[in-house]
Amino acid sequence: MCGRYSQVVNLGDIYEFAADGNILAGADILLQADVRPSMESLVIAPHKGKNYLTKMKWGWKRDWTKRLLINGRIEEASTKSLWKDALVKQRCIIPANGWWEWKEVDGKKTPYFHQPEGKGNIYFGAVYEKSDTGYDYVIMTHNAVEQVKHIHHRMPVVIEPHDLQNWFHNPEWSTDFASTVNSPSSSNLNWNITELDPYKL
Repeated sequence: MCGRYSQVVNLGDIYEFAADGNILAGADILLQADVRPSMESLVIAPHKGKNYLTKMKWGWKRDWTKRLLINGRIEEASTKSLWKDALVKQRCIIPANGWWEWKEVDGKKTPYFHQPEGKGNIYFGAVYEKSDTGYDYVIMTHNAVEQVKHIHHRMPVVIEPHDLQNWFHNPEWSTDFASTVNSPSSSNLNWNITELDPYKL
């Protein structure tokens, strides 16, 4: 699961995938240390063969639940009607520098911040849809890798830079991603996990 993340990212790295000239109108560059559901944040999405930096809101609304849908299981995404069309046609990535998970210790929930060694950018695999107010996204998740599963059994799908174009533009790679993620790129990354309270940022 991923319910909060940080987007204090290196913009120079992002411009390698979404050049400065491909920033959509309204996507003013606002880096946020604590991104929560329903908030707008920076997203990279493909359009007519180019990758654009834009803004979308986190979470899908549905009539059958009062809660925003903020995460989707990648294992189900290629077959579940809720996700499958977006997985094929409306993929995006969320640049971030880490995310939080909470673990209950001695009756108290403690926040832990997950970030890669070297503290560089990471890119969450996500899907989006058009809504009445613009565009909204959901972050895909999978079973947590060994290094982090003692905190939470789920984690965001992390797309490594060399696979970003596949996530965007290769339908076969996308369709088969549910099986590919059984040995995800994120398992090749080393993670730092620190106790860090986002409410005090």
